[in-house]
Amino acid sequence: MRLQSTELISRYTQSTARLITVLSGGLLFVERFGLNSEAWSFLGRDIAPEQFREAATAVLVFLCVSHLVHWLADYWFYTRWFKDSKVAVDDMGAIGSVEGQYKSMAASTATSLKRLTREIESLRKTSEIPEYLELTNEQAVKRHAERVDTLEKRLDAIGKAQASVQRSIAATEERLNNIAPGFRSVSWLSRFVIYVWYLALPIGLAVLAMKMLW
Repeated sequence: MRLQSTELISRYTQSTARLITVLSGGLLFVERFGLNSEAWSFLGRDIAPEQFREAATAVLVFLCVSHLVHWLADYWFYTRWFKDSKVAVDDMGAIGSVEGQYKSMAASTATSLKRLTREIESLRKTSEIPEYLELTNEQAVKRHAERVDTLEKRLDAIGKAQASVQRSIAATEERLNNIAPGFRSVSWLSRFVIYVWYLALPIGLAVLAMKMLW
């Protein structure tokens, strides 16, 4: 299973889980139908039921230990990934950390608001028209026209910035509302795969097989 192109269960864990499941199933089949009541012939030698039981148990224990080691490594990576994963604002195709997603969007919105604040402050300073603009000479009139043109451009830029911030806020709310149900579903499925399919099932079968062997 992958989350944001990240494999949660390594192939080593998958391999040991399959081996444990197949071996445990085979041992349960052998014990269920009493196939270990007589000696087994292997490479020209007879293997007594007690020897078969000991060998099967040793192999099963080794596989379980190996599986637990790989599973614990995957578990550590899984928990670290959900805690630290960051998703870019424009990368909504990947399912990632909701906390990281929200922080990225919030940072983007905060940047837009800071830019808007700077524009307003600049407008306030620009609107403080010097006294020489009140003069009627040609130079003062020209400068006054330039100031008015600058003010109009800044007001237009501020209007666009406000519209952009409003769109960002609306998009953020919509995305967060859409993410929550899907993230809960993926989170539940990932926990089932990690804790049940690749831990409880193979280890449970191994314990049951060893219990029937002895």
